[in-house]
Amino acid sequence: MKNHLKKISFLILGIILIPSFVGAQKSVVDFKAGDITCSAGNSIAKNASATWGITGLGAFDSPLVTWSGSGVSGTGLSTMSTYSVAGPVNNVIATIADESGSVQVACSPLTVQKSVVDFKAGDITCSAGNSIAKNASATWGITGLGAFDSPLVTWSGSGVSGTGLSTMSTYSVAGPVNNVIATIADESGSVQVACSPLSIKDTTNDTGGSTGGGGGSVSSNSCTLLGNVNGDTKCSVDIFDFNSLILNWGSTSVGNSSDLNKDGIVDILDFNTLMLNWTGTL
Repeated sequence: MKNHLKKISFLILGIILIPSFVGAQKSVVDFKAGDITCSAGNSIAKNASATWGITGLGAFDSPLVTWSGSGVSGTGLSTMSTYSVAGPVNNVIATIADESGSVQVACSPLTVQKSVVDFKAGDITCSAGNSIAKNASATWGITGLGAFDSPLVTWSGSGVSGTGLSTMSTYSVAGPVNNVIATIADESGSVQVACSPLSIKDTTNDTGGSTGGGGGSVSSNSCTLLGNVNGDTKCSVDIFDFNSLILNWGSTSVGNSSDLNKDGIVDILDFNTLMLNWTGTL
């Protein structure tokens, strides 16, 4: 008899407690702003897959999540999308519903990173500064890349080689270094960036003969006068420099010494620069 009464007591207790446990679960309309968040991370590479998901739901009964906005659709607790255009993705919406109603959650913005081919002329620059002393170390680096996926930077030209976002070189000969190239590549293609000229200063007043070095075969008393196209040691801008410029007229070769204003082409602007620095006679 006592056992029978115990069973009845437990049954009654269960009937009382079960509804209270069931009632503890939230319905969609119980959530407040900020309880639920939606994201696919901060950034992805172009043409990579983004996985959008929601957090903060907890365990309430049978939520239905419907996705809408840039590149997403369908239903489920997560969804995937791919973006072929660089830039921000900031209008993805997760609509969460159950029998009580629905709420809309605006997902955090996602940045689709640029690929190399998305950059325009002038977006990326390369430099080691304006000048360094002879035998000092120059650090060549690039700016303007931002954060896109796995760029490979290959260095070439006077005294530089290897790969990486920066490289170091040392020049034992005074004079200009104006043919360093950074080639930047990823799966989309590659671009070449001509680095700004670097001037190597002779701070030891060394007037000795020519020596070899990273900057090329330039004597230690090389002229750095703008307009000295042929690189002679007379330190004058004369008929020989004029002839060199005319022979290179229209050239778009990277690092051409006749491209005095470094705009990528030998033209009237370079001719004007040469004439402004003229020291010789016609």
